[in-house]
Amino acid sequence: MSRVSRREDAFYSMFSEFSVLTVSAAKLFVSFIENYPDHEDLTAQITNYESLCDDQVGKIISTLNTSFITPFDREDISELALLMDEIVDGIESVTAHIDMYDIDEIRPEAGQMAHLILFASEELQKAFEHLPDYHKDDSVIDHTRATNEYEDQGDVVYRNALSSIFRNVTDPIEVIKWKSLMDRLESTLDATKHVANALQNVIVKKMGSILLVAVLVAAVIFEFINGFHDTANAIATTVYTKALPLRVAILMSATMNFIGALMSEKVAMTIASGLVDIQLQLYVVFAALAGAIIWDLFTGGLQFQVRLRML
Repeated sequence: MSRVSRREDAFYSMFSEFSVLTVSAAKLFVSFIENYPDHEDLTAQITNYESLCDDQVGKIISTLNTSFITPFDREDISELALLMDEIVDGIESVTAHIDMYDIDEIRPEAGQMAHLILFASEELQKAFEHLPDYHKDDSVIDHTRATNEYEDQGDVVYRNALSSIFRNVTDPIEVIKWKSLMDRLESTLDATKHVANALQNVIVKKMGSILLVAVLVAAVIFEFINGFHDTANAIATTVYTKALPLRVAILMSATMNFIGALMSEKVAMTIASGLVDIQLQLYVVFAALAGAIIWDLFTGGLQFQVRLRML
């Protein structure tokens, strides 16, 4: 089970519902192509799904406007909803233009594109089903990649269809009609790829946020452990010679280190000005902090053992 808040779960549910509507419309579209010209009822049903998807976009945007907490960036939620809507808009547009152009017979390439749109939509549905668990479920990325693979296959079908049309169709009006229809089919399949890419972008950004939090936590842990490690060295002589009481020495060391960090950044700026690459990736920073923590624990343990032997 995914661990998301009620508000976050509402968005995941709405996108999942959206993907179900898209798949249903894509299935009707396949039936429309396969049963043409016996398609009057299917045309009306596809138009109805297009309206339902428009309503779903409105529902998502309305919820977004009244939500303080969202599962990912507001801009990404809005973009994802609009991109999803383009799929069914494209399906409805193709069916409407087939009727307007008074097509006598459906070309086989149109059937292939219709099936690819359905397959890609089904992959997106699976991706949205697993989206709440994206941080521990790699299948979301797998399904988006599968969507892109179907779109790549569609590019091949599209080019072959145009080649066949230009070479074999002699009526210029038919050429114009089918060029327009194939363009719309290709754009509809492209819309599934746009959704898949947007989903991948959402996941990458979310994983980056999680990694940033991990880096910040690791930095705090490092500072805490490093303080134990270095404080003893900083005040050892003062305490050993009894120049200052232990508590006073620790307090003075902590206070002066804190004030020093606030007063000057020259050491950090010197390091960042050429000694190291300041464009480091977060995972590199996290690895460095983890290594420093392990080193402090290891050397601190050795230091403790030496002092025990000296006693």
